[in-house]
Amino acid sequence: DTENCFRLRDLIEDLIRSGHPRKFLDDAAKGHIALPKQERYQPKGKSEEENKGDKSRVAVNTIAGGGASNSARRCYVRRSTFEVLSIGRQTFSSIPDISFNAEDERDVMPHDDD
Repeated sequence: DTENCFRLRDLIEDLIRSGHPRKFLDDAAKGHIALPKQERYQPKGKSEEENKGDKSRVAVNTIAGGGASNSARRCYVRRSTFEVLSIGRQTFSSIPDISFNAEDERDVMPHDDD
């Protein structure tokens, strides 16, 4: 559907105005149709079937990606949170817990709580 392809339609109209399709149609009427060129060169030596059996290893080197920019890496570091994992035994201090109950708060007056 080329109804919404405005740029393509404009290019086709420009080609029609310049006479390119007329030249192509005239050549086709004369039997001179321009086909895409195909490579006719056949390498000497092994045939295509013999090449299929050849299992030599070939290294294909590629670049997978460019990675993040320096500013993106810095931004990621600023946003990241740190998690500390302890390895080994966790030691507790030998200070006993101090706790109070309802009986302990009975004699405490607001002006004596310092």
